[in-house]
Amino acid sequence: MIDSKRLASSCLVCAAPVTQPQRGRPSKYCSRACRDRATTLRKQALQDRSDRECQWCFQVFPFAARKRFCSNTCAQLMLVHVKVYRAPDRCHLPVCVDCRNTYSAKGVLVVNRRYRCEDCAATCKRESNNAAWKKKNALRRSAFATGEKINTIEIAERDGWLCHLCDEPIDPELRAPHPGSLTLDHLVPLNPRLGEPAGTHTVDNVKVAHWGCNSRRQNRPLSIAS
Repeated sequence: MIDSKRLASSCLVCAAPVTQPQRGRPSKYCSRACRDRATTLRKQALQDRSDRECQWCFQVFPFAARKRFCSNTCAQLMLVHVKVYRAPDRCHLPVCVDCRNTYSAKGVLVVNRRYRCEDCAATCKRESNNAAWKKKNALRRSAFATGEKINTIEIAERDGWLCHLCDEPIDPELRAPHPGSLTLDHLVPLNPRLGEPAGTHTVDNVKVAHWGCNSRRQNRPLSIAS
């Protein structure tokens, strides 16, 4: 039975297709002339002391004898590539799903289950965060518009100026963003997690909490946060 992976390779010198033998070590070159040419190039490379180009990520690194990669990571990636494709050619750089440009394999960033370069990944994260904040603020504005008018000081006096998350007293003199300052915390979050019901902006659904405790809780259910 013919192994298709052994047939799918190209010459390292002229990039012509190489027919691999059924047994033994796979061939790197299509002819003896290409093999001799590769030997000559290797000898010239050993005599040349200039900076080298990594055969995997194309980054330039200082000369070192018999060193073809800028790091052990690139060497391991090339080794895996050779085992899979049976072709020790230069790497197939990944392509960013947004800008469609190739980028170094060492700079792979997975954002929203897509491979992106560093610039597009930063843009995607920023847009995702902005969309999340817009959704959160829209839910809060809607809850405040349909909810009750609440006085924070009256709620604090009702709760005895105690944080309902840590049961520690709240200093009325402190102001946000001090971790110990006074805030209102919704027992059932206004912007809940996926699949959970949303809370209301009513007196029965709020209690006082430290600014730091409220921030750490985020929109987790009260049973998990406490």
